[in-house]
Amino acid sequence: MSLPCGRRLPTIPAPASPDSTRLGTRPMRRSSITVLVLLLGGCARMETSSQGDDGDPAHDAARRDAAAPVLLANSRAKPLPPLNSELPADVLPASYEFAAYESVGFRRLPSVDEGVSWQADATADGSTSSNAHGANPQAERALTISGFFEDVLADYGHYYSPTSLAALAAGFGVGAALANTSVDESFRDLYQENVRDTKTDEWSEAMHTPTVLGNGMMVLPVFAATAMAGEMMDEMPMMSVAGDWGEQSLRTALVGFPSMLLMQKVTGASRPEETGHDSQWRFWNDSNGVSGHSFMGAVPFLTAAKMTHNPWCKATFYLASTGAGLSRINDDRHYASQVLLGWWMAYVAADAVMQTENGRQEFALVPLETPDGAGIGVELRR
Repeated sequence: MSLPCGRRLPTIPAPASPDSTRLGTRPMRRSSITVLVLLLGGCARMETSSQGDDGDPAHDAARRDAAAPVLLANSRAKPLPPLNSELPADVLPASYEFAAYESVGFRRLPSVDEGVSWQADATADGSTSSNAHGANPQAERALTISGFFEDVLADYGHYYSPTSLAALAAGFGVGAALANTSVDESFRDLYQENVRDTKTDEWSEAMHTPTVLGNGMMVLPVFAATAMAGEMMDEMPMMSVAGDWGEQSLRTALVGFPSMLLMQKVTGASRPEETGHDSQWRFWNDSNGVSGHSFMGAVPFLTAAKMTHNPWCKATFYLASTGAGLSRINDDRHYASQVLLGWWMAYVAADAVMQTENGRQEFALVPLETPDGAGIGVELRR
């Protein structure tokens, strides 16, 4: 649904079919990450099938409208017949040409300052056009890195907005009610005595498995590597979307992790049977009031849930996002309130990242250079 900031739109010689920008995956070192990417790919294909041709002219017209054309205004370019006749006449400049389409789904067009390289029939003899960035890989990499950190700054702005802070405050209010009463301890006793101890070793091991997803030293490099792989192979729709997932997951972790570490100390709670204080909050007394494993283990699944519109896939990812936290309860490493707070902070961080992704400009002006002259390109996004 979005490309990492700074990514250039790949050259598209003709309008792209919605079926051509699909999700895919490649094997990961950890089976849990592999399953996640496979699920994301399956959800994308389900969305594609639900948007397929059905022979209904009105439906086909709506699908054409979903692909935003790029209108390249150039006084010397010969106008071509419009590919989408249903666009309002006042949208079209006096002299224009349709250069490329970007399918709606998991991608976005680059912002105005990211550098764009288009291939289009600018003249009747089929000459091509590109801007200066298209021939400079170092400039492209610099734009990508710069764009990434610009997005992270925007993510922080959304994370510390009044709305997000109110959501965090509400979550910590619930956590305080659980931690500073007998609820946490009662739930722990109920689970350990009536669920864990009565099941087989296989059940306990199965519940322990998702803990690996909460290990930041392990999953953060996976996010970064996936984002870079998607950037280097963005001509492959499968890797492009996997790169989006890795980049957004990394941003979510970067945005929420500092405040999560701070709140671990602010709440000052302890692990089960670690001290005499148990789950009670005592300022700066300990550093376990928020579960780091629950936070980190929820990030990849919450990101995937935000990236898909399929309700079944979204529900599956949200359910999977609780796995790492539940494993900490099963292993008697955290109280329920601590797991809940870790998951909630990850959710608010993922929502902040998605606000950045959804807040792109609807149009932008970009430079256009052709053998016949220079002009201005207008990007239209939907």
